[in-house]
Amino acid sequence: MRRAFNNSDIAYRYSNQTIHMKRNIYQNIIPLILLLCLSLFGASTSVAQNVSVVTFDDTHQRFGGGFDTRTVQDTFQLPASLEGFNQILMHVELSCPPGGCDPWDRFAAISLQKENEWLEIGRYMTPYRKACGWDIDVTDYSTLLTGEVVLRSFIDTWVNPAWLVKVTFEYVEGTEGIPLTQVENVWQNYGLVYGDTTQLSTLPVADPVIAAAIDSVKLKVVITGHGQGNTNNAAEFSQKTHEVYVDGSSAFSHYLWRSDCNSNSCSPQSGSWQYNRAGWCPGADVEPAYFNLTSLVTPGSAIELDYRLASYFNQCSPNNPDCSTNNNCPDCDYNYNGHTQPYYAISGQLITFRGVAASVNELNARSIFAIVPNPVGDSDNLTVKLLSGNRNSILSVYNLLGEQVCPSQVLTQTSTVLQLNAEAGVYIVVLEEGQQRYVQKLVIQ
Repeated sequence: MRRAFNNSDIAYRYSNQTIHMKRNIYQNIIPLILLLCLSLFGASTSVAQNVSVVTFDDTHQRFGGGFDTRTVQDTFQLPASLEGFNQILMHVELSCPPGGCDPWDRFAAISLQKENEWLEIGRYMTPYRKACGWDIDVTDYSTLLTGEVVLRSFIDTWVNPAWLVKVTFEYVEGTEGIPLTQVENVWQNYGLVYGDTTQLSTLPVADPVIAAAIDSVKLKVVITGHGQGNTNNAAEFSQKTHEVYVDGSSAFSHYLWRSDCNSNSCSPQSGSWQYNRAGWCPGADVEPAYFNLTSLVTPGSAIELDYRLASYFNQCSPNNPDCSTNNNCPDCDYNYNGHTQPYYAISGQLITFRGVAASVNELNARSIFAIVPNPVGDSDNLTVKLLSGNRNSILSVYNLLGEQVCPSQVLTQTSTVLQLNAEAGVYIVVLEEGQQRYVQKLVIQ
């Protein structure tokens, strides 16, 4: 019997039903040593290669028999620097424990902890009783995927033995560098009931503030429809077009439908894998929808974001007093099997981009300007010296979240005191000369 999950259930599992596993020291330290070697010798040898770090390693996620590891959480050590890389991939692998895989398709997600909130960085649906895996681009979260991180893996399974989960992060070498990003949750609701007038079926209007200095902004929306046996067989098997409103006006349409389920890479499998669904397929990673907001925002000001679901009323519901059984509604009551409540699982994130994280091209910047001393113990004693290039260059400083930490300065002399009152940490110093941008890393101890 399949059991539907709701938002409070997942929140409870995420916060209270976690399992903490010992870190695999050797798997995490060796890539860091390799990365350090690349940083030290890359300038003279121009040798670089991908670095992979295994986090969850065949972690058993299951429910029943005295076990509840539907959610697992742990702390891992990722590369301390983004130097020499231009992409980050997350490889998710499912394998079958002794006794076989879960026979049902299940909602699953990998999330990253940012301060006091969780950011979903990858969503997928488990296949029917079959091992499989996916490659998910997580470069948007690069600023947060350095150093010590807390990750969690959730699978909405209700059986035992269910799944063994392995998650590997691959840092792909390249000289282009990785943009500095800032990511914040706009919406996160994994049980938004759809078409029931007795329950709230709308997302709150969000009004995030756009950073003062940005290159581009996008809205990332991941949404999957669940529940069946309802009017129009919503929300799992119902095609709907939802709308994204910006500052009160309709800006984008989002057609929520996955039309390639019969050809996904995990198939063939058992079950109804070949039927298309609302934003997902059994045995496939969920593809996000991206909406470019760059031309619609004002840096330094708030923007109003509203994701509006298409109008819908579920007549085949125990909460509809006029519900009657017929060919389209064989049962007015939910039965947790062929007739389950329609709902959406929604994650919406605002992602802003600014500059490029330090890369091997940082060596070029050192011939253009110098920061002395670096590292420094007191940020009040910093001086920027122009070694070549034009006067009237613009100097800006950002933290690793892409936030500007002091006003930009125009350098009119060869030597300028950097007015920076910042806490200890790593910062990115950007010098702009027309279309040219030079980047250096600053360490305040």
